[in-house]
Amino acid sequence: MKRLSFLAFAFLAALVVGVASGAGPYSLDFTFGNYGCGETHTASDDTGQQQTKSTPNCPDTTKPVVSMTAPPAGNVSGTVAVSAAASDPTPPPPTQDVSGVANVQFKLDGANLGAADTSSPYSISWDTTGASNGSHTLSAVATDVAGNVSDAAPGVVVNVNNAAPPTANLWVDTDGGTCARSSTPALYNSATACASVQLANNAATCGDRITIAAGTYDQQTANKNCASATLTINCVSGAIMDRLPPNDASQAKAFIINTGANHLQLGPGCQFNDGVSVDNSATTDNITITGNTIGMATGWTNTSTWNDGASFGVVIRMSKVNSTVTVSNNLIRNIGYQCNNNGSNNTACDDTDNSFGGGISRGYCINDFDSQNLIITGNTIDRCWEDALQVDAVHLTFLDNDVKNVWNQYLAPGNHQDGIQIFSGSDTTSADIERNKFHGQDFDTCIRIQDLAHSGFIVRNNLCGLDDGSQVHGTGLDLENLSNSTVSFNTVNANFGSNVSQPDFASSGNTVEDNLMFPGANGTGLIVGTTSTTVRNNVAPSYSGPTCVNCLSVLPAFVNLAAGDYRLAAGANAVDAGIAETGVNLDVGSRPRPVGSAVDIGAWERQSSDP
Repeated sequence: MKRLSFLAFAFLAALVVGVASGAGPYSLDFTFGNYGCGETHTASDDTGQQQTKSTPNCPDTTKPVVSMTAPPAGNVSGTVAVSAAASDPTPPPPTQDVSGVANVQFKLDGANLGAADTSSPYSISWDTTGASNGSHTLSAVATDVAGNVSDAAPGVVVNVNNAAPPTANLWVDTDGGTCARSSTPALYNSATACASVQLANNAATCGDRITIAAGTYDQQTANKNCASATLTINCVSGAIMDRLPPNDASQAKAFIINTGANHLQLGPGCQFNDGVSVDNSATTDNITITGNTIGMATGWTNTSTWNDGASFGVVIRMSKVNSTVTVSNNLIRNIGYQCNNNGSNNTACDDTDNSFGGGISRGYCINDFDSQNLIITGNTIDRCWEDALQVDAVHLTFLDNDVKNVWNQYLAPGNHQDGIQIFSGSDTTSADIERNKFHGQDFDTCIRIQDLAHSGFIVRNNLCGLDDGSQVHGTGLDLENLSNSTVSFNTVNANFGSNVSQPDFASSGNTVEDNLMFPGANGTGLIVGTTSTTVRNNVAPSYSGPTCVNCLSVLPAFVNLAAGDYRLAAGANAVDAGIAETGVNLDVGSRPRPVGSAVDIGAWERQSSDP
């Protein structure tokens, strides 16, 4: 038998040999055992046969390197640039070269500061007003494409030094005079009687954030004219705008944003017990009302006028605003519940949860006349005694609002107690009404667009139905005269059904698709005008109009309709039965759609996590 010899460090794992019989050549094979990465070894026998094998290159375990470049140590304020330099050294052979920085994560006092930056130069902007005044440490950590994480860069110690915002800049005369700002101003409180409180023009500078201290304030006025830098008026807990004395039922006193106010933000954190009025002026511009609790008419039963000229006790009133009003993330409640000045029940005023202590007989939650651009988003609008929104704005955006309990039990159905009413004669030329919930204990009509011709509207992804699964009192969608508009992905459960451009109007070019329309107990579930309208992929057991292509005539199963849960049950016929629309990627609950092979019909898209 031939004897084998090996080179240094070779390991013989498998060797096939033959018995010497004069035959040959003989075969030779071996495998590696516990050898390192990136090594080459050769085995040979005494006849000169050889075999060479190599292990794979070593993985990259070299850490990247990062260092802070800005800001320097010292005082910082406002918004500052935070930056770092990072590199990934090339590893020595035989390591495989996969070098490169994947991202840099900045840190503030050890916690992530913003998202990781994935491209050089590595930097972010830091708004220091979100940190407390005093010492803080900025650092950075880099990660390379192989997943190696650097040691933290040596921290830069900075001292945040932002000026404290002015507080309690609502002033009154201590002598009870005109209540304008005086030479010796004092914070207004309930122990002092005064007709009004003014935020005087010389009490703040554009760009300031004014924080109203805790206390109760009588009628308030803001009339700051800022060219671009917004003046913000916000509140600490316990800052309440109300009339004083609180039991004066003769008149309400709204917070008035005066003629000519520009770039003014009201909120967050304020409580307004008597509403907000954006004054009638074509020079009023860029008003934001955000993050507040806004009610109307505590104990007030006079429905003729406000003392500021607004009618019917409106919670938020706007008129002829030149540019944009944004109303976002507020709780808006017109709590004139069971209080009637029009008929037989004048004495029965009862705010059942005592949120604001009383009631009025009629009142809109939001009322607009002739403004240019009205954006209403993310609000809870509850217990409006008339319409949640009566609008005449040229451009309306109404998104992601929770609207509930809009009905006046002393007015007949169809008498315009609506979620949204765009009334006859309105100047509204465009409207985007999406992802809103119209529900609660009672409702008349969810969305009403009256008989004046409108074009290019979007009414999409809205839910209209009561919390016990029963039908709203009147009509679901009453869209009387639309053209070139899209009505889609709505779920509507209404006593008198819904209509899109009634047959007696010469409307055209509409698309009505992916809607889930319950049959009405006292009306057709869906009526569509017959002129040039595309109707397809709806659930419409009760239907009148042009041919409905790929439509279903049987209601789907729901998760729990009796509890007002209109989500589709597993296997429901509306699941994956819709037709996609460009730009529609969320349902009424802001959940992704589509899920599955196609979009679902109706406002809700079934998710894998649904019951």
